[in-house]
Amino acid sequence: MSSSIFVSRDSEEVFKVLSSSQQHSSNYPVAEKDNSKIKMKAADRLNSIPFSGEFQGLSKFSMSDYYAGTSEDASMEHDENYYSHHGSALTTISTVSSDSTYSSASSEENQTLRRLPRQLAIDLDDAAFKPDRSVSVDSGFTDHSDELASDLKLAKKMAKAWVKRAEFRKKIESSENVTEAVQKKINYVKKFVRNNDWPVSHEIRSDIWKVLCFNKDFDVHKRLYHEQLENLTKSGVKTLTPLFLTFDGIVVHDHGLKELGAVTLQRLLIVVECVRPEIRYVPILYPVCAMFLHYMSPDETFACIMRLLSQGNGFMLQSEVAVYASAHTSLALLKKYKRKVYNLMKQKAGGSHVTDEKLAEIFNNWAAWIFKYLPFPYLVRIMDCFLVEGHKMLLRVVLSLAYVWYKEKGKEHPSQSFNDKTVDEKIESIRDEIIQVVQDCPISISTLLEICTSIRNFKFSTIQRLQNDFEMKYRDKINFERSMKELKSPTRTMYTQAFDSSIIDSEVASELMAALPSRFQLETPVLLFRLSENGVSFTQLWNKTDFAEQTLLIIKATTGEVFGAYCSASWSERNDIRERTRTRYFGTGESFVWHEDRDIGLPIIYKWAGQTSDHPEDCPQMFMTGGDRFLIIGSSGGDAISIRDELTSGLSYPCETFASPALVKGNAFIISEMEVFNCIKQLPDFLKVLVTFQRISLRFVAQKTIPK
Repeated sequence: MSSSIFVSRDSEEVFKVLSSSQQHSSNYPVAEKDNSKIKMKAADRLNSIPFSGEFQGLSKFSMSDYYAGTSEDASMEHDENYYSHHGSALTTISTVSSDSTYSSASSEENQTLRRLPRQLAIDLDDAAFKPDRSVSVDSGFTDHSDELASDLKLAKKMAKAWVKRAEFRKKIESSENVTEAVQKKINYVKKFVRNNDWPVSHEIRSDIWKVLCFNKDFDVHKRLYHEQLENLTKSGVKTLTPLFLTFDGIVVHDHGLKELGAVTLQRLLIVVECVRPEIRYVPILYPVCAMFLHYMSPDETFACIMRLLSQGNGFMLQSEVAVYASAHTSLALLKKYKRKVYNLMKQKAGGSHVTDEKLAEIFNNWAAWIFKYLPFPYLVRIMDCFLVEGHKMLLRVVLSLAYVWYKEKGKEHPSQSFNDKTVDEKIESIRDEIIQVVQDCPISISTLLEICTSIRNFKFSTIQRLQNDFEMKYRDKINFERSMKELKSPTRTMYTQAFDSSIIDSEVASELMAALPSRFQLETPVLLFRLSENGVSFTQLWNKTDFAEQTLLIIKATTGEVFGAYCSASWSERNDIRERTRTRYFGTGESFVWHEDRDIGLPIIYKWAGQTSDHPEDCPQMFMTGGDRFLIIGSSGGDAISIRDELTSGLSYPCETFASPALVKGNAFIISEMEVFNCIKQLPDFLKVLVTFQRISLRFVAQKTIPK
């Protein structure tokens, strides 16, 4: 789904929010008309703004003292991580130009101007006004002139543009061509957000971000957040570290949240993982959630994030393959739209013998350029545009930052020590140079956005074609590297207390939970079936377990031997007649069987043989099957676990699927007790339909990797 459709549904609400911002702006102070007092100190001017505890536009989680510069202690506390943001944050929150404009106006004009959001730039219908600069966008970087901003004529133009918004809206609504009208509204919202420079603390931002992320499930997701958080608390969670943070390439930066905000952010991310366990790799999820928390409540942030995630890769890339391919897409776009920058980059990296595949490594951490190293006020403005235009806007920013690096470093001659470096070292040096330029960004955010939007013919079709081609080219490589990394560096991350079982102790239960796929370690398994309570009938077993998508099986034999299996698919798949005509077995390579070693008191896990094979496609994949009166787990050469007729006895033989020996001595066993657990907690009834619909929708959304 493209971001254009995403915005068009709620463009009416955007107009309402933009209109309502007029009345909020009247609280800003007006400087005295005395010219000697026009240039007030930023801190003094901010102190005169009426607020109780926080700025009106910032949430209680945001370090408002940090942005205002009114608390020396708060500044010292954050200097280590956020020193580069402090000065630019002060400038953006309150500028001299806006107050000097007010001071030079008459009292009647003042009333009009004070209804405008501060630093309001041009409107779509007032295109005659352009920022004053001595050279073009493509030839240098000149910040906006204070003298220009203080010109009363400019202020009148801004007021006139603000009034024209209503006229423009009426013109669109009267259009007979609905498609044309929708497109005009989309373009209006896009350009209005691009060209309006609201202060960091402006209250319009909270409203407009919620409107841009709103859909019919917004309130449902807010309720879901509170319910999941309550369940998380009751389950006895002892750690607040989301699992996805353990992966390489994740951007971790909260841009100055208070301690309360940082803790809330961790909980929020865990709730996101609980609700969407299939999402395992989203590099910008952490900073995007943090940015939302600066302006809204946790449940509203959760609802906004659910909306963005539901768009597939349209806003946030959600797989390692997509992220890896995006680096190559960025280089290809740079080569097409900023050829001089590409040529310099290639020359500094080593010349013609350096391939594009190698050169693309410069862009491996492009997400961190934006969401970690850019100053906070810059990121806020980019977020405004990102929520309208999606991932495409981020690509514009990446190319623009590379262009800024080119303008800053293009005339420098490489030193002899640089020339003596290897290609890998040169690429690392170029990457470090770009990061340094981004941190010390030598241009204003308005100029940066102008460079972004000045890239002509930046077409969705081109971006999508490149992204799809690179994903197809590197998919096998990334999947292989990921599987090797998981085998060499097994992780054991526990998020909940161990489940209660009448067969095994908590230590064995913890080990079994750690062996589950990492995305399912966010919930304590829930008991579905117990032989001593529910009987030995297969009918009763299937009635209790068919709805579960993954199950953990624990069996105790009369000999005292304990064993079982993790089944990665729903047992209800045995009833899929169409699939069973092709093969009677189902499940995935995440399945495993196990038995408890009595000497050490811990389970021995036997995973699919294909995980350790150089040719996994040649390994048997007979994971699980079942019928009205039987179940089999693992096969080929012998069944790892086979139970027939009734849940009273069974057989276990060496199995080639899991490369496992017989799980019990003598192959045959009589069941003393048997338990089946659901690995993911069941959602409330009123949310089942919503989750099912989302999963079906994602099959279609996933094919649209980048928004228009």
